Amino acid sequence: MEKIIFFMNTETYNQISLNENFLDGDELLLKGNQDVTIAMYKENPIEVILPTAISLIVTKSEPAVKGDSVNSSTKEVTCETGLTLQVPMFINENDVIKIDTKTKTYMTRA
Repeated sequence: MEKIIFFMNTETYNQISLNENFLDGDELLLKGNQDVTIAMYKENPIEVILPTAISLIVTKSEPAVKGDSVNSSTKEVTCETGLTLQVPMFINENDVIKIDTKTKTYMTRA
C-alpha cells in the first residue's frame, strides 16, 4: 500500500500531499516537522530538496563484539525513520548520528 506524505507551507499553511514513490526512497530521511524545500513548476511539485545533512536516532544496533573489527570496521543499524545504513562499530542504540542526505551515508555522531 502506497503511503501519502503531507507537507505544509509554514507561511501560507497550504498543504501538499505527495506519494512516497515521488520521493524515491528519500522518505526515510524525513522526520515530522522537518524543514524541506519543494521545487514547483506551474504549481506542481517537481522535487523535494532535503537539507545537506540530518540527525537521526539509532533505534536498532547489534552490539560490537570484540574481535569483529578484524573482519569489518562497520555494522548495519536502523534509524528512527526505518533507514538502514553502515556505521562504525562504536555506534550504539539511542546514539544520534548525522547522515549525508545525498549519499545516505554516516557522517559523524551528533
